[in-house]
Amino acid sequence: MGDNPDVAVKFHNWWNAPKTFAKVHEIDPLASHVSWMENFPWNRLADVTQLQEQKPLVDFARMRLKGPDAVRELIGDGNFGGVYEKSDEDMLAVWQAGLDETRELIEGPWS
Repeated sequence: MGDNPDVAVKFHNWWNAPKTFAKVHEIDPLASHVSWMENFPWNRLADVTQLQEQKPLVDFARMRLKGPDAVRELIGDGNFGGVYEKSDEDMLAVWQAGLDETRELIEGPWS
């Protein structure tokens, strides 16, 4: 940006932006990494049946004290907590919230 003073850059994690993450937590306050919130209808693997139980939330304080191998053992399948799948209706509500919030940021204002 120093070489291009007329350029503005915004960093945006759509999935944990305030309005989108509020929608996620409205549906399920325990949603986390590799839970249902990353399981959209268009990126599901065909012929895979998701587990129906709710995985307990990982102990983040304990996890942060462990090395990579121990973290893998603690987490197992990668899900940090929550259910593995929600309805398409819930997923599309999260997607729409993310789309709307991202569009709002792109359209401005940028200052």
